[in-house]
Amino acid sequence: MPNARKFFVKDAVYFITTSTEQGLPFIPNIIINSILKGILARAQYLYGQEICHFVFMANHFHLIVKVTNPETLPDFIGYIKGKSA
Repeated sequence: MPNARKFFVKDAVYFITTSTEQGLPFIPNIIINSILKGILARAQYLYGQEICHFVFMANHFHLIVKVTNPETLPDFIGYIKGKSA
């Protein structure tokens, strides 16, 4: 059964969290941090969402995002998940 389509509101603020299913953890060092910040910056540029805050933990991350374009939010999240994997 397919998942129900989510509805996002323009200019609303959302707390988004996701975890890695398997693989290496996000090890906190200057190189990994630079890569992850670059991924967030590129996603923000491509999809026009406004990242308010973020934190990357060992196997998951949290974002607080202000939605500027509700239609591109799923692609925005997918981009971050895909590139960080």
